[in-house]
Amino acid sequence: MAVRRASTLTVLAAVACIAAGCGGSDEDRIRDVADGVQAALAEGDVDGVCSRLTTPARAQVASVAHGGGPAKTCATELVPIVRAMRREARAHPLPPPRVVRVSVDGDRAVAELRITRGIATKVPFAVEDGEWRADAVWGRVPAARQEDKYP
Repeated sequence: MAVRRASTLTVLAAVACIAAGCGGSDEDRIRDVADGVQAALAEGDVDGVCSRLTTPARAQVASVAHGGGPAKTCATELVPIVRAMRREARAHPLPPPRVVRVSVDGDRAVAELRITRGIATKVPFAVEDGEWRADAVWGRVPAARQEDKYP
């Protein structure tokens, strides 16, 4: 259960690592994106998070509610996720995620985000409207190892 909670927090933290940036190099801009989303999530600013995602990533978030009914938006779907993330952060605080590696290939990139104790995720980025944005929300989280147990 503890590893599962850590994986959930890792995914949520990855969402927290996506924001618009204005650093010098592409790597700096992507790192700035990560810091900006972290700040937006800490403030509960779901619009700020969604504005830093590519169009396909916003559509991915908006499709989370699989129950049918009226069309959803990125922001309306992020509200309960952000609430849950903030509850978990209060109950089980973790250090903020940090970008440890960025690989850029033209207008696409992948950032590896280290969450805690070796737990990491890789988040794809793309240039859209001239700015780096996260191109997926959930990232890819490798299976946790025994030593990666939740603190």
